[in-house]
Amino acid sequence: MITESFGKEILGFLEKNQTVLVSVMVGSRGLPKNINRGSLVFVSISFIVLMIISSAWLIFYFIQKIRDTSARDRSQ
Repeated sequence: MITESFGKEILGFLEKNQTVLVSVMVGSRGLPKNINRGSLVFVSISFIVLMIISSAWLIFYFIQKIRDTSARDRSQ
């Protein structure tokens, strides 16, 4: 993997019209290791909690709507 500083060094050689030889090799295909597991768990739990709250609100809303409609039908 080429770091930013190494890339700038290569660019410096190219800007001076010097020949740069580069070889490409197959590297590992793993996920980046800089993802903090604690952050991932926090985001996952937060998403699940928000989904539960949203679902409960929708259920409550439609129950109230059905009760209101049936009460209106009874009064007529």
